[in-house]
Amino acid sequence: MNPVIRKDTALVIVGPQGCGKSLLARELAAKAGVYVELDISELSDEGMRKAVLSRMPKTLIVNGLPRTSEQKTLVKSLITDPDAPCLVFCDNDPPRDAALWRRFRFHRMQTH
Repeated sequence: MNPVIRKDTALVIVGPQGCGKSLLARELAAKAGVYVELDISELSDEGMRKAVLSRMPKTLIVNGLPRTSEQKTLVKSLITDPDAPCLVFCDNDPPRDAALWRRFRFHRMQTH
């Protein structure tokens, strides 16, 4: 399966450290245009988020997954906003409740 970035869902790339998650995310995001990388805590910070979004990236690459209900609500609002950038998350492990995340598509990386 070749992962793709789409507006209506978030792509989540999971796998062990050093398997190429960030590299794949950057390659996919570069095809779409300007992208910005940030940590989930930076995305959660309103001031940081506004500063990043003011740069008008096509894609946000986020290190870590939304774990709190506030983070999940924020991410859902970004996914459903037609003017927001696409989202790609990179994390070592999928969440335990991954089946409940209907707006997220998971792509598992293997070690080299």
